[in-house]
Amino acid sequence: MTADDGVTIAVVSAVPFGPPIREAIHAFKYEGGKNLDAPLAKFMSAAFAQSGLAADVIIPIPIHKKRKRERGYNQSELMAKHISLAVNVPMQAQAMTRVRHTSQQAKLNAVERKANVRDAFSADPAFVKSRRVLLVDDVYTTGATLMEAGRAALAAGASQVFALTLARAD
Repeated sequence: MTADDGVTIAVVSAVPFGPPIREAIHAFKYEGGKNLDAPLAKFMSAAFAQSGLAADVIIPIPIHKKRKRERGYNQSELMAKHISLAVNVPMQAQAMTRVRHTSQQAKLNAVERKANVRDAFSADPAFVKSRRVLLVDDVYTTGATLMEAGRAALAAGASQVFALTLARAD
């Protein structure tokens, strides 16, 4: 995907966003289906292995501490741990933070999504400088979240940024 400012991030998605994956993601995120992390991550690990992309560090898209308290976990971080082991690339959840609370992207249109996540992330140069970063998230819809997180990684000195999602909405 390419943003208006020319920033480009290659995105690999394991499966289309439709039944039964849509229901599995909903259960995983909103119904306490924490045990779905390993089986869902297997799809993602396989997609990454087939992509031909290479990464030096895996960073899950962070959720705000308020949302993490509500949900009890970050679904992207849980999947990233499994992916890290499967593809032998270190995962660094502390490499990126969500610096402000945002509305749920799923409830917004494309323009609102972009505005909602603008400047919402900060990356730590100690983890990303001169490295190829693989961002991990559950669903790619408009790309707004991945693009903003990618911008934060690039601003902190990442040499390249790629993204891996479980599902991609059309």
